[in-house]
Amino acid sequence: SDKTGTLTENLMTVTEGYFQGQPYSNRLPTQANLDKEYFTILAEAIAINSKAELGKVVGGRTEVIGNKTEGAMLMLLKELGGDYKSIRESANIARSFPFSSAKKRMSTLVRTEVAGRLYTKGASEIIVDICSQYIGDDMV
Repeated sequence: SDKTGTLTENLMTVTEGYFQGQPYSNRLPTQANLDKEYFTILAEAIAINSKAELGKVVGGRTEVIGNKTEGAMLMLLKELGGDYKSIRESANIARSFPFSSAKKRMSTLVRTEVAGRLYTKGASEIIVDICSQYIGDDMV
């Protein structure tokens, strides 16, 4: 998001990103561009590891209730065809770790059929340092 739009319109949007090993700028991927398993993981990460909500549409814009960055991610998920509410309702959350300004991140642990999955978000320099793997274009 550009800071001008954020400050003057109180609106934040996702305008570029790195999805499944591919950089996207000026246009974002569609669900058809993404592997089904990748989309599921992305959708869960966005929906489950946030507290924001999307409210009513006012003047052509969806109201964000809560953190504006989380709201921008929920709007991305909506544009990709995901429903954050149904994902949240079906999630088997084992534990939530709220945002810590000292750690500069927050996490949510979800039980899966095999074991569990930890979704973490925060300052990019922190997240990159603690990651040992990422999902590339080959889903590995």
